[in-house]
Amino acid sequence: MSSHNSPEIYVPAKVYPLGTESVVYYSRTRPRYWLHGLLLLLTIFTTLIVGSRLQWEFLNGLPPFFDNDIFPLRWALQGRNILLGIPFSLTLMLILLAHEMGHYLYCLKYRVAATLPFFIPFPTLFGTLGAFIRIRSPLGSRAALFDIGIAGPIAGFAVALPVLIMSARVFLGTTRIGAERSSSRDRLCAVVPALSSSRRNCRMGRHVRYIAESSSRRTA
Repeated sequence: MSSHNSPEIYVPAKVYPLGTESVVYYSRTRPRYWLHGLLLLLTIFTTLIVGSRLQWEFLNGLPPFFDNDIFPLRWALQGRNILLGIPFSLTLMLILLAHEMGHYLYCLKYRVAATLPFFIPFPTLFGTLGAFIRIRSPLGSRAALFDIGIAGPIAGFAVALPVLIMSARVFLGTTRIGAERSSSRDRLCAVVPALSSSRRNCRMGRHVRYIAESSSRRTA
């Protein structure tokens, strides 16, 4: 199998001549699919909670997190409120998944051992801390390092760009409706002097009563 002039060491799927490359052995572990699936479901849940409140505030003309409730778990579980977060959660999870799968697929291309994406659920402004993959074997070349590293951002951008275009069209469509509502809110502030003392309440108009009720519950 080898001559005296150029002895060779054979390993699965690749040949490494002695004196040119060092062979690094690593232990293969059994994939924990249950952990990947559990983290994925938990992250979908946390992003649904945050997204439901953001969507409700958008539909009602309110600024994001206007009542400083970053993770409204109880509110989201009331009735069907959590379903409002589907657009936000689906969009965010697709971008994260595309980003991490870009890394993962190029790891497969260069025969680099890597895990499936680990999603991180957390009650933040987005409902998650992102995702990551774990590379378990050395990278064979600088080209592999570059391609694996750049594949994730490119894949994520390929998903984020169409979402950005569609979101811009939705925003432009709702701007006209918001402009029509603003005139009625200004008239309401002019008629009710109590509203004029707070510029924030004037912008919210018909949601002043909800804000007052929320503040009274917090102080109670």
